[in-house]
Amino acid sequence: MIIFFGWGGKQTVKELGTTDKIRCGHCGNVREWEYKKITTWFTLFFIPVIPPYKIDYIKQCRICNVAARIDKEEASPGDSGSISSKDEDSGLTDVQKNYRDEMAALKKRIMTRKVEQISALFLWQKQLLKNINSIL
Repeated sequence: MIIFFGWGGKQTVKELGTTDKIRCGHCGNVREWEYKKITTWFTLFFIPVIPPYKIDYIKQCRICNVAARIDKEEASPGDSGSISSKDEDSGLTDVQKNYRDEMAALKKRIMTRKVEQISALFLWQKQLLKNINSIL
């Protein structure tokens, strides 16, 4: 007669929502972070035994996946540790701020040029139709 005895642990992860935008201390990106609840179960013969013996709450960066342990009360959406949009560039260097501004201006010029080209195309098409109608 052979008796198998097995025990171990299993983790389940439940997403609880997202934070406001927070600057990550690891990767430096300003993004929403995810709140997660990690429950560790004691298993006997691969069957989770209730109740869970360990519950952790974390918030995790969506870019680099670095995580920070938080309290259960803090694990609700709308974290007070977020930063507002006016403080968003406080950690940027002058070069990064200038680059961001130049890219925004370039995007605006490109969009303006595209609108002008489309308008010119429509005017050309209108004139072409007028010429065709005058011939017929």
